[in-house]
Amino acid sequence: MLVYPFLIQALMKIYTWRQTMVVIGAVMLNGLVCGSLLFSSKQIPHNPKHKKKVLHLSMFKKENYTKLCINNILFAFGLSIVYVHLPSYVISVGYSEYEAAMVMSANGIACFVGRIVYGALAQHPELTPSRLYATSFMMVGIVTFLCPVWTNYYYLVTYGALFGLFTSCWGALLPPILVEYLGLHRMSNGYGFLMIYEAVGTLVGAPAAGWIYDSTSDYSTSFYLAGAVTVASSLVMLIPPLTKQQQKIKFKNAAIVVEYVAIEPDKDASNLKTDYAVN
Repeated sequence: MLVYPFLIQALMKIYTWRQTMVVIGAVMLNGLVCGSLLFSSKQIPHNPKHKKKVLHLSMFKKENYTKLCINNILFAFGLSIVYVHLPSYVISVGYSEYEAAMVMSANGIACFVGRIVYGALAQHPELTPSRLYATSFMMVGIVTFLCPVWTNYYYLVTYGALFGLFTSCWGALLPPILVEYLGLHRMSNGYGFLMIYEAVGTLVGAPAAGWIYDSTSDYSTSFYLAGAVTVASSLVMLIPPLTKQQQKIKFKNAAIVVEYVAIEPDKDASNLKTDYAVN
């Protein structure tokens, strides 16, 4: 995030955008070489009698994990809108491509620092990763709402930095949240499914950003939408989960109503009061 804005800008001056994407793709492919050099330091003996189940869907029965999936698809939608439109928005208010690249670099620097900060904060005994995660997303939504008002260049750099700082919690806090919700043995499966939700949000968000601008010829609507979706993703995480006792009461109430309707089909069960009613 720190180097790429300037690298892309320099490549665009030499090559076409298609050739620039080929160069960037070649740079990214070097990650395959680095990945091939990674290996486990501990060799686990293979036991043919013990077949370990790789794909688990049981995590979708957990309310907290379902909320996290909804949170990720909404946040990825809003995030892709901001990253698609922010450089063009900076240029549209009268600044150069170099200055737009500086805004994105401020975003990258703050994101780098933020991951370290959030990693340290997650270890604090008074802070829970899930609450810190939701609060940070709320801040992302608020500053994104203010972005169309900030036309001063220093304000835009500040927005880029704040956006990078608060969104860094996405990568830093997801693993401990998944361990909290699913346990260490299901974390890898849970993370894999989250990647699918993030991909869907990003896939829809970027074309939506282009369609909004084509329809309105204004970037403000896109940032307002991104802010609203990001706030919604935060509110999803703040919904209090049902306790096991509340779930049992809910199921007992439903069973009583079904039994009452079966015995008295001609009577209205909407005003039925059960011994397990929850206010």
